[in-house]
Amino acid sequence: MANSFKPGDILEFDGLPCVVVGLSGDIIDDDEVPEEHIAVWFGDSNAKRKSEGGMGGIRTEIWTIPEEYFAKGKEPLVRH
Repeated sequence: MANSFKPGDILEFDGLPCVVVGLSGDIIDDDEVPEEHIAVWFGDSNAKRKSEGGMGGIRTEIWTIPEEYFAKGKEPLVRH
């Protein structure tokens, strides 16, 4: 199955927005993204800016989930 999505795409999984960070066959750290899966990052709702007293250095959690469970996300609201 060819990947329908590409890295950087904003998707939705069970109502949660996420960003594609890898496709099947890609190596992330030392793990390979399984066939027919994509690797996504949901962000971290517990992260806090250093300028607001956060510690930084939070380990990013990447999930590999079958591609069929995703829908294209809404266009982002871009801020500067």
